[in-house]
Amino acid sequence: MRYTKPALTFEQQIELLENRGLQFPDKDKAAHYLSNISYYRLSAYMLPLKIQGQERFQDGVVFDDVLQLYIFDREFRLLIFDVVEKLEVAFRTQMSYHHSQTSGPYWFEDRNHFRDADFWRKHLEGIDTEVDRAKEVFKDHFFGKYDEHERMPIWMTSEVLSLGLLSKIYRSLAMSKEKRDIARHFGIGHPLVLESWMQSITYVRNICAHHSRLWNRVLTLKPNYMERPAKLWITNKPDNDKVYYFVCCLFYMIRAIDPNTIFNDQLHELLGRYPKIDLAAMGFPKDWDSEPFWK
Repeated sequence: MRYTKPALTFEQQIELLENRGLQFPDKDKAAHYLSNISYYRLSAYMLPLKIQGQERFQDGVVFDDVLQLYIFDREFRLLIFDVVEKLEVAFRTQMSYHHSQTSGPYWFEDRNHFRDADFWRKHLEGIDTEVDRAKEVFKDHFFGKYDEHERMPIWMTSEVLSLGLLSKIYRSLAMSKEKRDIARHFGIGHPLVLESWMQSITYVRNICAHHSRLWNRVLTLKPNYMERPAKLWITNKPDNDKVYYFVCCLFYMIRAIDPNTIFNDQLHELLGRYPKIDLAAMGFPKDWDSEPFWK
């Protein structure tokens, strides 16, 4: 099938939406926003406001309803990304610390630390590729001074690796005290759970970094359930492909490394400012905030 839809002016976009039942109390304001937030990007936030299975909007929906949903999602992503950044820095630190204490700064070059030789070789290639791309001053300084080395020590290397590669390296590590200690740092008893959670964190981090819709997304890379938590945890078992369970995982980990975190307060405040948001679409159960976990 050939794509035949024409490009529309901002005014034509408004007219199209108006014909589908969306109300525009202020068309100049709407044209301004459409000139800065593309129609296609906003269309993802229109879907929940339409009659199911139709292009037509539900009765009474105005352009501001779409805009508020978009702005909420943006603020929600920024809140999530702030926590992810702190966890990412902590994860880099843990990955560079434990094995280097027992096996030196170049432990990642030793195949014996990995479950599989193919994974080990693949990750070394990935490390070399990402280090080559890095533009950090400390990289140039290191190789300029220590010309006998092909690679930097892990505490430098880990700073230029993508979180995606770093989480894959953790997943490929052989089971060991060091691997368990990294998981325990985040209050997680079994490394398999941390493997899954870091994979999901990387996935959501990239969603946030690319300004994509997050609030009601069904997560492709969903975090595993934690059966034996070391710290206070949720008592219910929500869908782990919805955002709510991911947020629970995030809060659990950040509270493990920062007991004074205000993430829960920030989340409550954000949701309080947007009372029209459909929390069920995010996977939030009724009375979710009555859980001791969220106190």
